[in-house]
Amino acid sequence: MTLPLTPDELLSTTRAVRKRLDFDRLVSRDLVQECIELAFQAPTGSNRQHWHFMVIDDPAKKQAIADLYGKAFDPYVGSSNNDLGGICGTALFLGAKATAAADFSECLILPSWEELQADKKHLMRLTKVVEAQQTPYCGKRLVQMHGNRAVLQEPPAMPVDGPE
Repeated sequence: MTLPLTPDELLSTTRAVRKRLDFDRLVSRDLVQECIELAFQAPTGSNRQHWHFMVIDDPAKKQAIADLYGKAFDPYVGSSNNDLGGICGTALFLGAKATAAADFSECLILPSWEELQADKKHLMRLTKVVEAQQTPYCGKRLVQMHGNRAVLQEPPAMPVDGPE
């Protein structure tokens, strides 16, 4: 069953509708290009616009990319929230007990949620700090307190290089 949707409608429909689409049917290159052009209109943090799109038709290359994504996803499979600490690119919401037991000495402490609510100027400083730490080469673990709980953000993973 296929639905007669324009690219605009396709990209703005609910997941329940998208689940009924025929993913085995080939999509024309023109339609893919139109969808990418629509994606360029999406907002980005600090208007950085660091988009990267690759359109891959070769089944062997698609399988190789799927295998890489699978390797990256393996640490998450079957893990509880507590097991994800230390995995690059993850963010954890720690409960009160985990926050009390955590060692944040090597982390960059961000203004708390409560501080942001009290003074909106903290948000501008927070945005600059977070953006500066979004590099795998020198990014630090970030912590933001929410009352007696915390959000812990690990730095991004290093880029893939070599034969992978």
